[in-house]
Amino acid sequence: MSSPISKTAVLVLIVVVLGGCVAGNQRSEPGAPLDRETLRLATTKWAQLSPAAIPRQLPRAEAQLRELFEEPLTAATCTRHRTGLQSALTRLPVDLYKWYTALDCAYLLDDQNWQVESEEAIDALIRFALRDGRGRAPWQPAPILHPMDIYPLVAALDMEVLWKRYLTFDSVRYLLLEVSAMDDAGRQHRLYFDQLEALAALNSEDWLTDFPGPRRALALSVLESEALAGDPLALAGFMNTDIQGWSLNALAARRALERAWQSGYPGTAVSLVEVCLSWPDAACNPELETETLASVRSLGIAEGWALEAGRLIIREQRGLDDVAVREALETAESMTGPGFALYYVAELLREDELPDGRTDEASYSEVRLALLQASAERGEARAHLLLALSDAKQATSGQGGSDARIELAAGAGLPMGLHMSALQAGLASERGLAMMRRAAELGLAESQFMLGALAGQRLDPDESSQWLQAAAMGGHHAAIRIKAIRALNEETPAGQRLAMDWLSSGMMLGDVSAVALLAAVYVAFPELSPDNPGRGLAVTDALLADEGPGAALLVARNLFEVAPFSRDPRHGQAVLEYLAETGLAEASMQLGERYLTGDALALDEAAGAYWFRRAHEQGNEDALYELGMALIYDLEKLESGLDVWEEAARAGSDWAGNDLAFVLCTGELGASQDPGRGMAVIARVFDRRDEPHHYMYSTLAACQAAKGDFEKARINHAIALAQTERQEPNAEQTLADMRHRMALYESDQPYIASPAGDLP
Repeated sequence: MSSPISKTAVLVLIVVVLGGCVAGNQRSEPGAPLDRETLRLATTKWAQLSPAAIPRQLPRAEAQLRELFEEPLTAATCTRHRTGLQSALTRLPVDLYKWYTALDCAYLLDDQNWQVESEEAIDALIRFALRDGRGRAPWQPAPILHPMDIYPLVAALDMEVLWKRYLTFDSVRYLLLEVSAMDDAGRQHRLYFDQLEALAALNSEDWLTDFPGPRRALALSVLESEALAGDPLALAGFMNTDIQGWSLNALAARRALERAWQSGYPGTAVSLVEVCLSWPDAACNPELETETLASVRSLGIAEGWALEAGRLIIREQRGLDDVAVREALETAESMTGPGFALYYVAELLREDELPDGRTDEASYSEVRLALLQASAERGEARAHLLLALSDAKQATSGQGGSDARIELAAGAGLPMGLHMSALQAGLASERGLAMMRRAAELGLAESQFMLGALAGQRLDPDESSQWLQAAAMGGHHAAIRIKAIRALNEETPAGQRLAMDWLSSGMMLGDVSAVALLAAVYVAFPELSPDNPGRGLAVTDALLADEGPGAALLVARNLFEVAPFSRDPRHGQAVLEYLAETGLAEASMQLGERYLTGDALALDEAAGAYWFRRAHEQGNEDALYELGMALIYDLEKLESGLDVWEEAARAGSDWAGNDLAFVLCTGELGASQDPGRGMAVIARVFDRRDEPHHYMYSTLAACQAAKGDFEKARINHAIALAQTERQEPNAEQTLADMRHRMALYESDQPYIASPAGDLP
């Protein structure tokens, strides 16, 4: 009987044998384009993944395979479990881990046919997974069936796995597994693998996997089930998730990462310290943080030194000139690609949230900027891109410098760099379109959306439609909504259901606008929810509770303004009336506005006034003021509008008082002048306000001038003019009118409006 073979020894042997086999057939190295036969074999195996590969009950022979993996391989165990192993590979022919086991057994049993079959399968699957550089960047991950498959793939790149972790939030398109691996020269690299392609294929009988939200839910459900089964790696990936907000729950993440680290997963230790340093809500124990960092460094992981530099900056408020910080950064840099560690630490210093106790915000931002600049100087393309984005956001640098950084990022193949470069060149140019297409090919949803929705006549309609589909599948919110609206415009029951599915997907991805559109679909087409015809209003209620009045009112706006809903304004009216009856003053206001302007609803002055007054009763301080505005400007009923303004002013509306006083003191809008009454109104406004608006000073000055007190008018109008110049420098017409009035006051003349004059 042959002697047992350890798994580690066999793995090394397999890599050597595989390399020799490939060299003998003169095939390309992993990462290069595939030859036709290899591509055919690999795609055939991936195409065999289907729901049929998951039986209701595993065959007995397969169910016993656990024994094969729990003890050293021998010819006897291989013989005993051969049927089960071959059955498993027939069902799941992309399972690299089991193919390696088959190759081990083929050697032990001296079965040359099985050996050749296994070697060819391994060779094809590895080269297919790593084709065209896949695995080197998160936007082009290598496909895997399960996490164990990363080991042969990393070995094929002549690297060794140091740690791994799930990146739960980094992609809708993939279930990313990030791996840190070390090459023969001792340099550490990040590699990326995707499980979602295989998961979607195995669940393809469920048509919902054709939509991005359910696909993401599928990925999370797999993590959840594996976490419940005791997998610490999956636990850390799943528990990072705030399902309601689709964001990181720092406290839950910290607890899950602590448990995973206690189980010996160094990647989760890296994540644990990242969360502790970047998210104050994680409430980490300082001693645990320090001990974890020391353990990571003891394992020779570059991030251990980079995180130590981050800890010194964040916790101890040290600068980049500190000796310990410099030493930690340079140690990390020596173990990674140039600029990587500097960029990594800069990313830890989140601009949106300062750590507890740190008050020197400017200094904190300066440290981050200096790290990015140093990283960029060493050639880190991502640093160039972030600096360019920062320059564009803050306008802190010349356009030429930002353009150069964008071109460097584009030249390095960063999708967002290509996207920005394309925008600079313009989609009307061949270069701009080519770069946008390249960014889209790399999976950037923003670029796919541009090609799918905004490329105009530059693309064939079929290609444009394909890019919009790709953007939607990548989780692009606007693309998902456009897909839904296009489906609605088919005006068929199937189109309505398709729209519902797209918008449900958008809801799962946290798009509030998609939820509001989905509620509109349910209101307009209650037959889509026969078990709950009132679902549209229920979703509207949920929006009101979770997101506030604006989101709930968006449901009505969609029904009034988006085709095909807009053809029947009764749906929007019903939603506004429902919200108004629940006490939402903003809904009453919108009903009043639509009735008084004839916008979607038939012009009805009595109904409009009713809803404005209802809004006032519900607590909206501006309701009567807005009613007066509508009467004056929309219905041209000046006296009625002024009466409402006076009512509003007495009820406490300062803006109604301001505008009424200006009209009375100047004769604006053709009103009869009454400076005494106007002065009394504006005086009450000033009595109520500690800091009157600068326009109110202008109104006070107009009333003082109308009564002949030009000295006070000049003083107060100067205050109004100075504040307007400072706060509204681009309000050219307003400033011109105010300067005109100042000239009148300086010559002891009041401002008397022309009959057609407008308010300032």
